Amino acid sequence: MAIVQTKQDLNLKLLLNSRKNLLLSIVITWVSVTMVFFAIKPQIETIFVANKKLDLEKKQFQKVTLKINELKQIEISDQFKQKEKVDEVLPSHKPVLELLYNLHQAVQSSQVSIVSMLINPGSIASSSAELDLVASSRNQEAATTKSKRFDKLEMELVIKGESDQVDQFLETIERIAPFTSIVELNIKESSKHVSGEKVALSEAEILLNTYFYTQVISTSVDATLPTVGEKELRAFNTIQQFIPSDYQLPTDINNANIEDLFNVPGFKFQ
Repeated sequence: MAIVQTKQDLNLKLLLNSRKNLLLSIVITWVSVTMVFFAIKPQIETIFVANKKLDLEKKQFQKVTLKINELKQIEISDQFKQKEKVDEVLPSHKPVLELLYNLHQAVQSSQVSIVSMLINPGSIASSSAELDLVASSRNQEAATTKSKRFDKLEMELVIKGESDQVDQFLETIERIAPFTSIVELNIKESSKHVSGEKVALSEAEILLNTYFYTQVISTSVDATLPTVGEKELRAFNTIQQFIPSDYQLPTDINNANIEDLFNVPGFKFQ
């Protein structure tokens, strides 16, 4: 057994000596492959992560493209063509000037006279402030469902005139833009003789509420756009029946008398 073992050891040593360079090359090759593998492993992982992210971005791009196409379809719809009318009837800001202008038109058309008027609009913002709603809407999304989507502007008004004229005014006031409704009404009736004929007179104490929109319509990419049903179509048809407004936002000062803007008696500019 010792002789056989000695021969095996000699053969192994002979093999190692004769294949020394080959074995060294194999070891160096495996070490190099191992080093290269661990060197490029982070890059490979990065590529896989990038490919996964790219797939997600492709899916998101497809969703955004689909949403854009849906919005384009809305832009050419009959309902979207009525957008200006909807904004006029239910604006997204306090419509103080619009209300006063159209109220004046209603007074002239019905030929009633205003005895007194009380309005407290509070803070008034320009149309550019609507951008603030968009910026703050993201922070208010959680509270949107709990808060009202509209607010109201209150006005107390006392008018007088012939009974037919007052009735015409009351009918007109709820058909003007912006959307205004009569909340409280108290009518006092009287009469007078004109050219020997008895004329019925009325004095109406009115509490008006004018409504305006306070939220921002938003939708996510994954959410489906709201559909226009029978209820919405009836609302659109009702909006079209409101009296068109000739109000235009003033861009200049009509009166150049800047020394006495309010016509205060006895006031002298120094």
